[in-house]
Amino acid sequence: MKIEYSDLYKFIVSTGIALLALAFAIPWLFLRESFDLLLTEESLSQLAPVSRAIIEQRQEYLAVVFKLIPWISPTLAVLGLALLAVGIFMWWSRSQRLVDMRQQLELRNIERALTPAQQKDVEVKMLAEASDELEGVPEVAMHTYTLDSSRIEKRIAHILEECYGEDHKLLSNQQIGHALFDFLLLSRKSPLSVYRNYTIEVKYVRRGFKFGWLRDNLLKALYLSDIFEKETELPSFPVLMVVDGGDVLSRTAIRTYTDRLKAEMKSLGASASMVFISEAELDRMPCDRLMTLIEGGTL
Repeated sequence: MKIEYSDLYKFIVSTGIALLALAFAIPWLFLRESFDLLLTEESLSQLAPVSRAIIEQRQEYLAVVFKLIPWISPTLAVLGLALLAVGIFMWWSRSQRLVDMRQQLELRNIERALTPAQQKDVEVKMLAEASDELEGVPEVAMHTYTLDSSRIEKRIAHILEECYGEDHKLLSNQQIGHALFDFLLLSRKSPLSVYRNYTIEVKYVRRGFKFGWLRDNLLKALYLSDIFEKETELPSFPVLMVVDGGDVLSRTAIRTYTDRLKAEMKSLGASASMVFISEAELDRMPCDRLMTLIEGGTL
């Protein structure tokens, strides 16, 4: 067998394989050869003194070697297996380091395209959303609404980090150009172009909504996902998360709206997820329940 010298781990692995082969080859070689052991005393006596002395000396050496083979072969086999294990581990470690480095570079490239949103931009977005729902209400009520929205988003950030943090990196309030993302979940697995990334848009409602409002926000979630994909060249899965702050969501209406939006999404050739959660449920949301809602809410 040819031992590889081009890489340390290849050298260790090939040496381990060679020792394993040797561990089996030594007993086989000694057992298949007769080594003049079948010669009779009469045959030996007919040989020249020098020839007879050489054969007898060789037989003495063979007797010693045969006693050592039960120790030599297992030792070589253990050494071979150990070197093989070390070499494979070194190869895996190097491969994993390369994967980790590639993943870090991919994440850095994505983060270069993103900029943290200014607090004033986040507040403007929340006030715009409040005005959409609470049209004509006093400014104090609008301020209370934005505070509640901010509290809900912090709670959602905690849940997302808890449930998806092992496999995804959570980024909140990020911007690409003028587009503001509530949450991004970026896969920690490489390549990022294979694993699912999420763009999540959160809406907090206290007075209910109509189909047009829901449709507009779903299209906005799709639009944000499209911007993310174009700027990062990575696939993303849009999620619209609607949090009910006042028990205003009718399950019948939600079912009707969802069926209508499914038909629209199919005609557009688009895919997204809609999640409806009450504020009370959010406070005790288990991870498996949240993941089921996100993955099961696909339109």
